[in-house]
Amino acid sequence: IEPNQALLHRLNYGVGLDQRVLDRLSTLGIKHLHVTYEDLYNSSDGSANEWMRINRFLGAGPQDGLTMTDVNEHFEFAPTSAKHHIETIANYDEVKTFLETNGMDGFLH
Repeated sequence: IEPNQALLHRLNYGVGLDQRVLDRLSTLGIKHLHVTYEDLYNSSDGSANEWMRINRFLGAGPQDGLTMTDVNEHFEFAPTSAKHHIETIANYDEVKTFLETNGMDGFLH
C-alpha cells in the first residue's frame, strides 16, 4: 500500500471510530461534548471560546471573559507540538494537496 493511501486509510478509520463513539453516546442518551485538541489550543481567532464552552457544559469555571492568556497561566497542560503542520511535515505541500483532493483537509492546521 502506498504511503498516501495508508494515510488516507488511517484518517478514514479514525473518523469512523470517532463517529461510532459519538453515535453510541447519543444512542445511550449520554450527555457529551465533542472537543478537539486543535480547537482548544489553535483556535483561528486565538480565543478561549472552546474552553468557555467546556466550562458552560460542566457548569464550572469561567464561562465568560476567559482568554488564552488566562488558560496558559493557570492550566498545567500546554500544547505539545507546533501550531501549524507546515512547520513539522517536510512534504507539507504534497500532503496538503492529497488531503484536499480526498476531502480530509480539515486535518491540517
